[in-house]
Amino acid sequence: MAGQNEAEHLKTTRIGKKILVILSLGIGIAIAGVALGGNWGLVITNPQLQREWIVIDGDAGTQCALGDPYRFYYRRGADDDKLMIYFQLGGACWSGPTCQPFSPVYDKRVSEYELRWYGGIFDFENPDNPVTGYHIVVIPYCTGDVHIGAAEVEYDTIPGDALKVAHYGYTNTMSVLNWVYERFEAPDHILIAGSSAGSMASIYYAPEIMRHYPGARIVQLGDGYVGVAPAGWDALETWNAYANLSDEIAAPADIDPKTFTITDLYGAVADRFPQHTFAQYTHSADVVQMGYLLVTGGDAASWADTKAQILEELLTLDNFRYYVGEGMLHTILPMDEFYTMEVNGVRFRDWFADLIAGVDVPNVSCARGTPICP
Repeated sequence: MAGQNEAEHLKTTRIGKKILVILSLGIGIAIAGVALGGNWGLVITNPQLQREWIVIDGDAGTQCALGDPYRFYYRRGADDDKLMIYFQLGGACWSGPTCQPFSPVYDKRVSEYELRWYGGIFDFENPDNPVTGYHIVVIPYCTGDVHIGAAEVEYDTIPGDALKVAHYGYTNTMSVLNWVYERFEAPDHILIAGSSAGSMASIYYAPEIMRHYPGARIVQLGDGYVGVAPAGWDALETWNAYANLSDEIAAPADIDPKTFTITDLYGAVADRFPQHTFAQYTHSADVVQMGYLLVTGGDAASWADTKAQILEELLTLDNFRYYVGEGMLHTILPMDEFYTMEVNGVRFRDWFADLIAGVDVPNVSCARGTPICP
């Protein structure tokens, strides 16, 4: 029976990848949900790697969006002075149609297969992996609020029934971080990273982690989300995400939700912590980011120009770097493309390894003006 369940999950994963390719051409609301819901869209690697992870139950008060239990993952490393905190991808929901139980646009639970299909920096059998020696804590995502919500919201679903969704991303994350703080007293090197929804979380929680470890050299890397969103999109308010923003960013009373962007997050945190390094990665024609912009009421055709504008604005920060790769895929850290992406003679794997080693890396971008680098 267990083998049958695994076969069915593998079949579903493969179907999801095919759907991603089709829907990325611009068909309907499911563009982003199929790509980010659960583990779909990720390159399948060695299933035996799952055995390297220790699964830890969340504290009392933690839970997933629809009441499922929360848990997180830890992998012991050989380098006691190195720690990576990774925020998982998994879409988002902010309304009745997007939050309903069968919605494809967000991950709703932490499954037993959660990390089994990950490649990239999670392929610890690859000798080229620069984080193999790190202690790694993965913060799974199942709350539809990019890890930062602090609210229970009642939505009207498509059939007209009321549905309560626990946007408990903040509670879940702090449960994991408190576990980390108890077990890692003073690591020398810390990588805070996240993909897609986790990209937003990686900068949101950076001040919290940087305050706790004042003596560490810390690098933050957001993978697969550059912050393009329609003006006035109210999801952050719905999730009550402003309530726990770090003082290094802004007091909730001083925030204008109609203008607040991820650029504000990077600007405030990078300015407050000039000794640390902040970075972003994105594919230049990321169809999932375009799809979410479309679903949230924005103009998908404007995504590429806005993305470029945001990155240029962030270049005013001395401690910010970016890498823009060619192609239409979404995220790179959990993908085997991590080892093969190369732009202008700079291999992403090498750029990443230098970044986390403290080397002053260049900003890298494919030359715009082609379908794979718009």
